[in-house]
Amino acid sequence: MLLKGIRVVDFTWVVGGPIATQYLGLMGAEVIKVESATRPEYRKRSGWFPALNGSKLSCTLNLKEPEGQELVRELIRKSDVVVENFSTGVTEKLGIDYARLRPINPRLIMLSMSGLGREGQARDLLGYGSLLQAYSGWTSLVKETDLSVEGMGVRPPLTDHVAGVMGVLAILAALRRRDQSGHGALIDLSLLESIMTLLVEPLIEVSLTGESPPVVGNGSPHAAPHGCYACSGEDRWIALAIYDDDEWERLADLMGNPGWARSYRTGAERLANSELIDRTIAGWTRSWDCHQLAERLREIGIAAAASSSFHDLVADPHLLDRGYFTPQGDQTGTWVRGLPWIDSRMQRGHIRPAPGLGADNEYVFRQLLQLSDAQMDDLRFRGVLT
Repeated sequence: MLLKGIRVVDFTWVVGGPIATQYLGLMGAEVIKVESATRPEYRKRSGWFPALNGSKLSCTLNLKEPEGQELVRELIRKSDVVVENFSTGVTEKLGIDYARLRPINPRLIMLSMSGLGREGQARDLLGYGSLLQAYSGWTSLVKETDLSVEGMGVRPPLTDHVAGVMGVLAILAALRRRDQSGHGALIDLSLLESIMTLLVEPLIEVSLTGESPPVVGNGSPHAAPHGCYACSGEDRWIALAIYDDDEWERLADLMGNPGWARSYRTGAERLANSELIDRTIAGWTRSWDCHQLAERLREIGIAAAASSSFHDLVADPHLLDRGYFTPQGDQTGTWVRGLPWIDSRMQRGHIRPAPGLGADNEYVFRQLLQLSDAQMDDLRFRGVLT
């Protein structure tokens, strides 16, 4: 496995941090999640928790106790990576900030994830993923006709997921540099700046022209028709795009070559009349099954895809053939995903079930930290190993 032999101490919670450490676990790292039964977010194992915390180990430590802090620092001394997404200032209170960890482990790589970064004027602001999508300018790209909770671009909350992947990328780069220099690193990762990596085109347009990018919704400033159109059945849709005049002619032929289509032979004519064209195509697609229409359009060389439901995806023969989804335990219809690539040497990593709270205390405290039975019993009695 790519990261075999790398030990990660995981202090993350909610979404972005657990995604980062889960990917590290899928790539072979030993990820030890530090939790505590004194915290409700760790006691609850429902909702997102099982999906985001597979392929990890779990130990319980009360970090409010000085001995708990000492033990976790000893664990970090024997580890390679620390990942945390606490509010700013919490690591200092717990005695696990980089300034105190670096002397005990100069090779340590620490990823510190926060909404707006640990430095800068707004570093102390709360930064939930949906709010940061608005802060980033993402929601400004939505058409006025789409103004709603969904249409404003705050759903789905992409920020945490993108930040998780960016965190993994930063850790891999730091591990590579450590191989060359022998030194660790502190990585200050901003969720806001992570989501802005997906907005390259509008940011470049503003920098080059000084003008705001056009607000086109599902449309495109370069192609028409370009959108998502309703098909037969409940909530079934098809996405299609026409990029040149030949494709437009083929689409017109499939539609029966109506007279109106001949009025918009050039791209400029179609862009100028895109709303009328969209309404007309939407009336035509209503009589089609989305999958049959997508196949027919692809046969004539037009880019198209049915909008899949999540039930479609877990039964998709292509994804199943590639092994992206695998059944989870004995539960019928429950699936887990793996890495989004296949490596010829390691194949595709698959998520192991999320650990129970403190399921790996014996391994962490007895084997790694070499505590005796008497020491562990005493620490449990005094509420340190909890």
